[in-house]
Amino acid sequence: MPIELSRKVTIRLSPEAYERLAVVARETQRTVSDVVRHGVEGLPIRPRRQDGDLDEVIRQLARVGNNLNQSSRVLHLLKLRGDLPDGDALLATLGKVQDTLQSVSRQVATVSESRDA
Repeated sequence: MPIELSRKVTIRLSPEAYERLAVVARETQRTVSDVVRHGVEGLPIRPRRQDGDLDEVIRQLARVGNNLNQSSRVLHLLKLRGDLPDGDALLATLGKVQDTLQSVSRQVATVSESRDA
């Protein structure tokens, strides 16, 4: 549940103090207001995540996880009915999952390398 921001506060700062505040805001990809709010609340001022590549990797991992859960659920139902599918079909599906995970792994490595550079 978002916190209601209803009170406005106006303060005066020296040019040097404002510049320090602005630098923190720029370095953390936050607004000056965010930095002040975090300071008042005693919260750490962490950079916002601005990595679209990493977001895509996370989405792919979520899709893989959903597919695995669905597959597992179907297999359990089939086992209960005594109607397990053909082993070759299962191996083909697992091969696709493995290919997807390898692709995600390569993307994570690429993102990590670009961050380290």
